[in-house]
Amino acid sequence: MSQASTRRIEWRAGRLLPLMVGLLATGCIGLLRGDYYAGITNGGVDTCVPFNFDVSIEEGGRIMGLAATTYPWGTVSWDVTGMIVDGKIHLETRAADPRAPQQLIRWGGERRAIALEVAEEGAAPGCSGPRVARLDRK
Repeated sequence: MSQASTRRIEWRAGRLLPLMVGLLATGCIGLLRGDYYAGITNGGVDTCVPFNFDVSIEEGGRIMGLAATTYPWGTVSWDVTGMIVDGKIHLETRAADPRAPQQLIRWGGERRAIALEVAEEGAAPGCSGPRVARLDRK
């Protein structure tokens, strides 16, 4: 390898490294920006089953992810979609499993500095009140 080609490689690496550090520092890479959240709602296994959430915040405040509940007869997977508008969270969980007592549940809440706090809108059958959760950064 000639000295000129070595200098070109060094020059490119010298230009690329600050760019990558800048992208990481400004949070352009999701894992370092803290866009992944997980948490569990209150509830019990008998009647008011808890939701295990695993979501990410996409560009523009769009929320995408999954949730799971475990009933006495089995586990149900839920698709989670939603938005964050002016710090307010609007979520929907949808189940494709026809055995789930509800196919759609809406949640509302607020985005905090290091967590998402959500509460079920209304109470599910068998629950004494709305389920609530704090989803912490992963």
